[in-house]
Amino acid sequence: MSGYRVLFHIHDEIIAEIPKNSEIFTLENMIELMCIVPEWAEGLPLNADGFTNNYYKKE
Repeated sequence: MSGYRVLFHIHDEIIAEIPKNSEIFTLENMIELMCIVPEWAEGLPLNADGFTNNYYKKE
């Protein structure tokens, strides 16, 4: 996923490991990527949300 190191995913969640203070791999950038509608799903409303943390936790 555009260079993100995805560790695992659960249903509609993606858990990725990123370097601290990265200017490239940011939450905002990942949300933007997750909201790109594939050509085959034109018109599908997509939205995303997220948070950063030092360890996995269920929000």
